[in-house]
Amino acid sequence: MKTKFDRRARFIQNTACRKYFKRKPNSFDAQSEAVDIVREDGVRVITDIPYGAKYPNSFLDIYLPKKEWMESAGENGVPVFVYFHGGGFLFGNRRMGDPLTKDPTGMREWFGYFLDKGIGVVSASYAFAPEYRFPVQIEQVDQVLGFLGGHGKEYGLDSDQMLLGGGSAGADMTEIYGLVISDSSYAAQFPFVPTVRREQIKGLIIDEAALCFHTFKNPKGMDTMLGCWVGEEDFLHGPNSILCDVPEHIADSYIPTFVTGSTADHFFIQSALKLKVKLDEIGVRCDLYYPPLSMGEFGHGFLSQAETPAGKAGNEKMIRFIDAVLGK
Repeated sequence: MKTKFDRRARFIQNTACRKYFKRKPNSFDAQSEAVDIVREDGVRVITDIPYGAKYPNSFLDIYLPKKEWMESAGENGVPVFVYFHGGGFLFGNRRMGDPLTKDPTGMREWFGYFLDKGIGVVSASYAFAPEYRFPVQIEQVDQVLGFLGGHGKEYGLDSDQMLLGGGSAGADMTEIYGLVISDSSYAAQFPFVPTVRREQIKGLIIDEAALCFHTFKNPKGMDTMLGCWVGEEDFLHGPNSILCDVPEHIADSYIPTFVTGSTADHFFIQSALKLKVKLDEIGVRCDLYYPPLSMGEFGHGFLSQAETPAGKAGNEKMIRFIDAVLGK
């Protein structure tokens, strides 16, 4: 069903795709020719691996840490961070990240935080609205995790030691899936059955989710992007929108979480605070990072801008969280 948001959403989508990606938003073809190489820094990169055939853009890239990490991990493999990029559910790229961020120049440096700790990285693409709306992308999260459950060992990845995360739209997907895997009554409202166990996901990295839909009436298009994604004219009160308001549905179970918010817009920190308040209430670990204002303005996607003071401090706190949930 078309919504009042679709026309503007398609304009935003087509403009971004022409400027950044030079390809159609949705495709069943790989982004590029698949490669399996070892970079000059010792990281092995395996690209354009299909993880499903049901929806377009169902490809992922794998980054494996240096040889010494892989050898020391033994037959179980290394822990793995599964990442979903942002882009308002309209565009984005698993290598470039989210073009809405301040510096969309690639994810290599940020992924290095994980690889330097001996953690593999999986960066996955997913289908875009309005052609493919909620909850397709949540199902694709499960497909990626299911693929790793079945094939992770082939790549030296331990699917019993997974971290799940994303930025912006990818953070929304992460937060929602975190409850799908934690609460069977919530999961029953989705048209798929989770293919992995709750215990396999050790922690969530939620980098600027925006699921407080009532705050989106602003000139930056969040109402357009999110309204288009959920496919509802009344995206404040529709059933899909209500289902996306994760803290309202959390009962007594969730996954330990690291969550951020930026000064770019108030709705990012509002969403982070709402989740933290709920997780604190039920006694689930939630580490919130919101840089002090003395650091100045820090824009959308600051966590992946590792060279900035806010990005550096945020990543140091994130690594402490990861060490804790992985038992390091």
